[in-house]
Amino acid sequence: MRQKLPPVVMLALTLLLTALPLLAHHSVLAEYNSKKPVTLNGVITRVLWINPHTFWYVDTKDADGTIKHWQVEGPSPAEWHNAKVTRDLAGKPGDNITIEVIVGKTVPDRALGHKFTFPDGHVIQLKMNENGETVASPAR
Repeated sequence: MRQKLPPVVMLALTLLLTALPLLAHHSVLAEYNSKKPVTLNGVITRVLWINPHTFWYVDTKDADGTIKHWQVEGPSPAEWHNAKVTRDLAGKPGDNITIEVIVGKTVPDRALGHKFTFPDGHVIQLKMNENGETVASPAR
């Protein structure tokens, strides 16, 4: 025999399930160390242009020639679009790129990019809004 849930319980479950995605957004300051800025100069190995964030995989060389593999997070494709940056302008594997980043707190080769100098020379500076989210806008 099947029992039906009371309408109040169904409503509570519905509200809970619709609110869960809001909890998934992370704080920039929780993941990244804003007191540890670094400038990466390297070669793009991969670009992921996906929601909710874009990612650049960049290989850099240390002074001793050791290659370090970085994962650099950027804002959403929509934010790049608002800053007049398309996937074609964002670089491709083999291109050189310079990115000013803040380094991850727990994963040292993961970073959040805040200033991108793309292969064609254009520069995009990311700004942080009042919610702590990055917003792309052309550098001035």
